[in-house]
Amino acid sequence: MTMKIYLVPLGALAVAAAIAAAPSPSLSAAKVPIAVDDLQSTTINTTLTLTPGQLIANDTRTGHLLRVVSVGHAVNGTVSLATSGRITFTPAQDSVADARFDYTIEDASTSAQSTATVYIAIAQTPLTIWQSSATPSVITDPDTSSVELGVKFYSDVAGQVLGLRFYKGPQNTGSHPVSLWTSTGTKLATATSADETASGWQEVRFTQPVAISSGKTYVASYHSAGHYSTTPSYFANWASNGALHAPASSATGGNGVYRYGSNVQFPNATWQASNYWVDVVFQAGTPTADTTPPTTPSNFTATPAANRVDLAWSASTDDTSSVLYKLTRNGAALTTTSATTYSDSGLAAATTYSYGLTAYDDAGNASATVTKSATTPSSAPVTCAVNLGAGASLGGKLPFPADNPWNQDISTAAVDPNSSTILNTTNFSTRLHADFGSGTYGGTKIGVPYIVVPENQPLVPIDFTAWPLESDAGPYPFPPNAPIEGLGATSYMDRHVLVIQRDCAKPTQFGKLFETFGTYPVGNYPTSVSSWRASNGAVFDLNSNALRPAGWTSADAAGLPIFPGLVRYDEVAAGEIRHALRFTLAPGYTRKAYIAPARHWASSNTGSQYAPFGMRVRLKAGVDISYLPHDVQVIARAMKKYGMLLADNGGNWFVSGAPDERWDNDELAWLGQLAASNFEVVKMGTIVTP
Repeated sequence: MTMKIYLVPLGALAVAAAIAAAPSPSLSAAKVPIAVDDLQSTTINTTLTLTPGQLIANDTRTGHLLRVVSVGHAVNGTVSLATSGRITFTPAQDSVADARFDYTIEDASTSAQSTATVYIAIAQTPLTIWQSSATPSVITDPDTSSVELGVKFYSDVAGQVLGLRFYKGPQNTGSHPVSLWTSTGTKLATATSADETASGWQEVRFTQPVAISSGKTYVASYHSAGHYSTTPSYFANWASNGALHAPASSATGGNGVYRYGSNVQFPNATWQASNYWVDVVFQAGTPTADTTPPTTPSNFTATPAANRVDLAWSASTDDTSSVLYKLTRNGAALTTTSATTYSDSGLAAATTYSYGLTAYDDAGNASATVTKSATTPSSAPVTCAVNLGAGASLGGKLPFPADNPWNQDISTAAVDPNSSTILNTTNFSTRLHADFGSGTYGGTKIGVPYIVVPENQPLVPIDFTAWPLESDAGPYPFPPNAPIEGLGATSYMDRHVLVIQRDCAKPTQFGKLFETFGTYPVGNYPTSVSSWRASNGAVFDLNSNALRPAGWTSADAAGLPIFPGLVRYDEVAAGEIRHALRFTLAPGYTRKAYIAPARHWASSNTGSQYAPFGMRVRLKAGVDISYLPHDVQVIARAMKKYGMLLADNGGNWFVSGAPDERWDNDELAWLGQLAASNFEVVKMGTIVTP
């Protein structure tokens, strides 16, 4: 990233103010070039190297080429001009006094000249917002929750963040990851503390310094397991030291930021302008030009539908800045976006379109271009087996490809060697419970509802309030009457919303699955909802086996989709369930670990006797199910052939399903004839432990 640098000298604020107030003649009135004073900085015994362009950038031009022709009159150092045009200033040995030198520019056509001064601040040591003698008013907060704590800051001068500091008390134990973020949540660097002292300031350096721009807000944070240090109401005022500033809460939309969670995530909440004592170790100076392109976008897909092609890809990363994506269609520019999805609509039927995708960073560095082609379907009507509406029949169609983990026959798979230990931990005598049925319980329908919408269902905005960085960005095709789990409940419910997008042009006849947790409509539900609000959300391509990024949650704690594991009345009535089921265990029995296809955990238990998310259990082949009612036999046969995937904490051995008025609750109660001892754990692959 190439940056223009306007650096404020630490001891020359009066000069800076005079420069800022000086009027600039208009270009049209300029007969000769006018050199304008510059502000730069460096650290003690560190040479400052400048390009002619950096000095000329703020000078008044004549419309002709300008060049630096001489330098001189150096104070507290020496200055030289190379034949290449590069200017080098070497500060006097061990001097921290303000320095300066003059430079002269010349109009290459008229030879008219003008001279200005470069003022240089020399910092003695890397700069921090607070002195090491600063201490919090509360050394140890009683809060024991895991939390990301941070501070918003900016610098008057460009430079590099070498690392972060944070203040801790004696009960704030363990290692502490530190992170540097852009103001919008892009992580720029991370490191983990080592050799901490029992209490006081702790400093953690990054592997490589991180270049930051002048005047641009960043967030520095660290992750604590609790008992952090704080000073309430601190950011009622600004905190400044030289070029570094931590703005008052009123000036920056809140300062002193936090976010609860067991893993590192961007902190964006504030509380009473509290200071959590996170600091930066900053060195002023000209950052190295960014010449590194973003990583090439991966998993680029182009999925055709009626008169449109849906494009999706996995995000690129960049070492210093945010990333934009440029899309082309048949070689012509299509759009530029920061999202990782785009729907190209209004296309002709039965036509092939070629797409190119390139990632760019703020400096204009470009990744390699990836390409995909797609052919839109003919305009002839397609008969669709999948019905529309709440609780609609899928007509025997299965979400996800046949080889997806949800659809795999595991009836002959090996048993995990730790099966007996894990199931004994969950209590062998526990009986299964159908967490679905007809009617209501506690004021709400029994089960997790869903709705099927057409591929052209209008998209509406959705705001994620708890885990936006692990959510797939909106808008989502939520109809105003999308059913909400737990609506009308007299006690807490997860308030899931599950929307299945039908796409009759695809072999599966499905498009995408949209799922949210902690969901609330904005507007007049269920007739005129303008947008939605949710804790988090996830989008799954029902024609792909792609998983969530490792460590990401979804509307389910395990990072899994909910819908494909639900027991639905239409398939039970047809006599066969052809997919795995979803079930939960009590929180005390799950493990801080996961196995594919799960991507996340939600437990503090670390022992191998506990069940990781994604674990599959299977009803033993020899268990007699012939005495069970018809509907329960259908469910039990699926448990033998496809098993059940552990997806969340909840009721112990609760089986998930969709509500339907055709369920016979008395029959479903027979599911309780099956106990944990009737099951076995299918051999697990790699268990991921954070």
